Amino acid sequence: MYKRILLKPVQRIQIVFFVFLIICFESCSLPKKINTTVKPGKGKTPGLDTMVYSKSSVFERGFAHVENDSTNFYIDTTGQRIFDTIIDEYHPIDSIIPTGAGYVSLRKNQDRLLKIVSNKNSYGLVDDKGKEIIPIVYDLIQFHYKRYLSLYRKQKMTFADSWGNQLLPLKFEEVRFLTNRYFDVSKGNKWGVYDSKTDKLIIPIAYDDIDYCGGCGHKSSYIYAKKNGKWGIIDFNNNILIPFNYDHAHSNMRSDQWVASFKKEGNNLIINIPSSKEFDDSEFNSLEIINGVLIVEKNDKQAIVNKQGVQISDFEYDEISALYTSFQNEAYLSVKKDGKYGILDTLGKTIVPPIYRERIIQIGDYFYIKQNGKYGVLTKENEELLPIKYKQITEIIRQTAEGNEKIVFQIKNNELKGLFFPETGALIPPIFDNVRVYHKDQAYYDSDFPPQLVQVVKNNKIGYYTINGEEKLSPSYTDISFLGKDMAILRKDKETQTGLYDIRQQKVIIPYIYDNMSKISHNPELIMVIKNQKNNKPAYGIFNTKGKEILPLQYQSIQQLYQQNFLLQQQDGDYLLWNAQKQEKEVLAFQKVSTIENYPILIVENEKGTNLYDVKTGKLLLDNMMSKIIRLNNGQFAVFAKNDQDQLKYGYANSQGELVVPPIYEPDNASTVYDLQYRNYFPLFKKDAVSDRKLIGFADFDGKILVKPVYHSVFPEVNGNGFITEINRKFGLISASGKELLPPNYDINPFSSYRPYGNTAEFNFPLMFGKNGQWQYIQKNGNILPISSNEVIEFIKRRQ
Repeated sequence: MYKRILLKPVQRIQIVFFVFLIICFESCSLPKKINTTVKPGKGKTPGLDTMVYSKSSVFERGFAHVENDSTNFYIDTTGQRIFDTIIDEYHPIDSIIPTGAGYVSLRKNQDRLLKIVSNKNSYGLVDDKGKEIIPIVYDLIQFHYKRYLSLYRKQKMTFADSWGNQLLPLKFEEVRFLTNRYFDVSKGNKWGVYDSKTDKLIIPIAYDDIDYCGGCGHKSSYIYAKKNGKWGIIDFNNNILIPFNYDHAHSNMRSDQWVASFKKEGNNLIINIPSSKEFDDSEFNSLEIINGVLIVEKNDKQAIVNKQGVQISDFEYDEISALYTSFQNEAYLSVKKDGKYGILDTLGKTIVPPIYRERIIQIGDYFYIKQNGKYGVLTKENEELLPIKYKQITEIIRQTAEGNEKIVFQIKNNELKGLFFPETGALIPPIFDNVRVYHKDQAYYDSDFPPQLVQVVKNNKIGYYTINGEEKLSPSYTDISFLGKDMAILRKDKETQTGLYDIRQQKVIIPYIYDNMSKISHNPELIMVIKNQKNNKPAYGIFNTKGKEILPLQYQSIQQLYQQNFLLQQQDGDYLLWNAQKQEKEVLAFQKVSTIENYPILIVENEKGTNLYDVKTGKLLLDNMMSKIIRLNNGQFAVFAKNDQDQLKYGYANSQGELVVPPIYEPDNASTVYDLQYRNYFPLFKKDAVSDRKLIGFADFDGKILVKPVYHSVFPEVNGNGFITEINRKFGLISASGKELLPPNYDINPFSSYRPYGNTAEFNFPLMFGKNGQWQYIQKNGNILPISSNEVIEFIKRRQ
């Protein structure tokens, strides 16, 4: 039951009239109709049209959950009743990407949240703005397979995608998925197939039932159909491929040339579709489909029936099975004859005769063979690729520069490893302690590692071979850092220095006399070199990749600023600016300089104090010298200076070095730089003159005071919706533009994320607030919604 409140004195006749209305509403059971005509109020206090509920929740995406007289439902921001229950909610799908073997990857739209809702036993779908996507008129809506909606109305059903778009018309009694395009549909206990692309029935509704292998690795071109109590096979043009003579259960389903789920007179069958030939398990010891062909067994011997239903081998094999393989390849079969193993292809051709006592393993178009504990490799032409003399052979897959994958074999004897490159025939005998490749999908993949190389390790020294088996770098180095595909920084051993080596020309570019070298970001032609001096202090210099000295080895440090600009510190401590492109130097008359990576502003210091220096203009940016300057994580600067009373104060400069907040604020001795780190605002601290308590406010990056520093706590909203203020555990609200919408006299509802033990808030409008047990809602513009309640409940109504 809803009640109207009168907040101003009224005359007797108004009171009588109001009582009459209440009696009328109760006797006529019209509270819902009254609620749907509520108009939002204006201003900061509830007006005559305010709807009062016993309980209400926060607003989420335009809805709030309310309760009155044990009746639960949801309302919008005007107070209108929208629906009774949220049945389900989900993020709709933007794209569906096949990942192989019948599986898909779903890319969900995380910014949208759709809700299946019910109202008076009718179902619909609403978006995150409250707009109906599917009208609330359906008998039932359900979310299936995390990607589809099933819709039921008046004994008919259909499917829709996750955005609510119907996939076929609502005119069938039951609908099931065959594929994303085809559906089996029913009317009057009969079934047919509907094509959603052409919007037509392509198979008439004339069958008792329909089945399909939706989970097979590739989609089938035919359908299992039941007619007059028996099953057969039809294609999508309703042509009969297998007559309706069989019993069927949804097991052993396939989508190729074979049917393995049919029975006849109680016997299990396998039927070849192209020939319609039946293979009855009562005639054979066993029937098994492997790699698309049928393996049949009689008298403990096996034979092969090809995909056309023709037997292509005699009953001469003890065993025919799939190969052990690390590749998905259906072209070959393992056969065993007289206790020995060989390989056949699925056409019945002998690839490797059955002369080996160990089972053969397939790797692509190569085959591992084993005899007397040793391994070799054969080609698909049965030619010896590697002799049977290795203790172990494993394949390593290497991605080439073109993105292709090649097989390289690692061979092993006496705990040492070697390499074999089948495309070129290059063989490197087992002389290495380890062999290693990087692949782009591996967690430890190094993007600077050229994709056409294989790494070898010998006596803790590293070397490289190309994917074709050519030695690129002999295993003579303790460390190798590649600069593209043709250059590398090499260290011969831990005690000696580094040098620059041209791999393509097999030539030393910078000799091995430096303690360290490193490439310079955004300057691929420059190399920084470091060498310890007699006083054990490092000296820095720069070469180019042709070996020319660009800066001599005489600097205490070299730091890259941005693009072609560097800060040099000489051994005597003096600083220089250097432009690598113009080859120009500029002396900086400062005692200390701090750089910011990839940024043209320096923090500089001399005997007068600290300032900001613009590298581009060569000018100091602040009018006055500061005691200290700190760059914040948000890219702005905190500046500290002492006032006339020798008190340390702080303010802010923006990212361009302009002073936007003068240093008049008071850092707390207990505070750290962390207290100044906010993503979008400058925190302003002052002490209360009476209580000596720290007070806080906020300014924006232009220096505009949004929140005066008069509050015990302030919580900026992380998405820029404003600020929650607090004094003595009572809360208020200030807009993003700095307008006070609520003084700090209220409670904030317990389900809001104002994070009292953090330093930020997260909320949306309308925001729920309360005082003296009455809860209301305020909008972004400061208007109060015409809705109030006496208790806070959760947004989601739990289904019973």
